[in-house]
Amino acid sequence: MRIMLMEFGGSDREKERRLAALPDLRESCPDLELYALCAEGTTLDRLAESRGLPCMRMGLGGISKALGKLRLAWKLRAGEEPWILHAFDPEALGLALRLADRKTPLQVVYSAPRPEFVQLSPKENPALLKAVIVPSKYAAERFADLGLAGNRPRVIRDFLEQGVCRPCRRKDKRIIFVCSDSLEPGKGYEQLLRALPLLYQVKRMPAWELRIAGGGSLFEPIIELAKDLGVDGRLAIFGANHGADILQDGDMLIVPAETGEDSSLAIMEGWASGLPVLCSDSPPHLEIVQDGVNALCFKDSDHIHLAGKIGALARGKKLRQGLAKAGQKSLASHTREGFLQAHLEVYRSLSDACRPR
Repeated sequence: MRIMLMEFGGSDREKERRLAALPDLRESCPDLELYALCAEGTTLDRLAESRGLPCMRMGLGGISKALGKLRLAWKLRAGEEPWILHAFDPEALGLALRLADRKTPLQVVYSAPRPEFVQLSPKENPALLKAVIVPSKYAAERFADLGLAGNRPRVIRDFLEQGVCRPCRRKDKRIIFVCSDSLEPGKGYEQLLRALPLLYQVKRMPAWELRIAGGGSLFEPIIELAKDLGVDGRLAIFGANHGADILQDGDMLIVPAETGEDSSLAIMEGWASGLPVLCSDSPPHLEIVQDGVNALCFKDSDHIHLAGKIGALARGKKLRQGLAKAGQKSLASHTREGFLQAHLEVYRSLSDACRPR
């Protein structure tokens, strides 16, 4: 099998994690040939250099030049073995579909978290997209509504490396709530902040504070809202690269992402850190958590319900310990090995489908 990984722009930690794992397929699949086609400075560009992937690089804005480069590559590697083009952003998908319109045997795969990441021009035929890889059943249903990939999106859940996050070592009596997600719309930070003033009314509530590790467009609005609500003295915001640090010092992880948002990776990071998790009842979250077993769930957009759950978790040491223990066990079903095997199955099915009968 010949796989061309393609990336031209955008950045998020989920995509970086997936791309970084795929070169390991070469160890378990001797017949797999893996290549990279990317813009300079992208995650895939850095990965190709560090992991020894054959790579064709282009400057940003030079995507159209890839046509000639890929044609040359296929001429140099003549034969009936099909190419699978695996795109990781809208620009890469557009190029892959334009290439698939030609006579060269091609199969196009696209990894995207949400249908909004599919941006096709009138010249690009969505029927040429043979597989869409999504991180949840909820996303699969939304992709199916678009009529892409024969209404057969493939669900491949994210994974987390064991040992990435360190266990909590702080021993004082404060309760520190932590969040480790981007400061962007849909992540639920407004309702979280509106829940905080209600904690002053909770009986026997220990001293508390909220720490957030993340970056994004809502940094200033969050600061202003915290001032308006009178909780700015209880809030600290750190850069996204401090996520492991605040998880180490936290007592509970809050994932307030709104309905439809998938912050499953943040939940897994909490589990790996030995923290109890409190998350919204967003459908993607409910695919991996069991309310009251490996996490507590609150009703999305209900800051009063959220405040009640925070108070219960902050005052219940045994509850926190039970949720944290169950959360760590839940990581066993989200492994790198399972992630890679699922991708290999997708690749093999597409490769077999376009072989001469």
